[in-house]
Amino acid sequence: MTAINLSNTSVNLISENCSSTIDVTADTVTWQAVSSQTWLTLSSDSTTKGDGKITIKVSANPTTAIRTALVTVSAIGAPSQTIVVTQDAGLATIKDVSNNNQVLYPNPARESFIINLIETAKIEVYSVSNWFYVQLFQIKNLFL
Repeated sequence: MTAINLSNTSVNLISENCSSTIDVTADTVTWQAVSSQTWLTLSSDSTTKGDGKITIKVSANPTTAIRTALVTVSAIGAPSQTIVVTQDAGLATIKDVSNNNQVLYPNPARESFIINLIETAKIEVYSVSNWFYVQLFQIKNLFL
């Protein structure tokens, strides 16, 4: 029986324009790779014969949730193989700065972020589960 072998069956891509390459071993069979989501593109030709590579690339995630796609690699006479692709949540942004009360959710950074203010302001930082709370007054720049 003919087989398709993949160098990896799961990929986590962090942000926009990240990519990952998967090696495909398929002897002499003609195979194709198809994405289940439009935000994930594949660089392999629509069909490839024999061994080859699939480069997986993601567009920016506009949501605040992790998203998942499946890449199915198939060939006639061989069991299909699936690659699970996850992408981290998009970063929170503030679009309307006219409001004095701004909320950043989810945390827009993995470890830290900087808030630059034009003038002195009151800053409150707290967790959703209320286990952490900081209140700062008369501050111009803040590194969290």
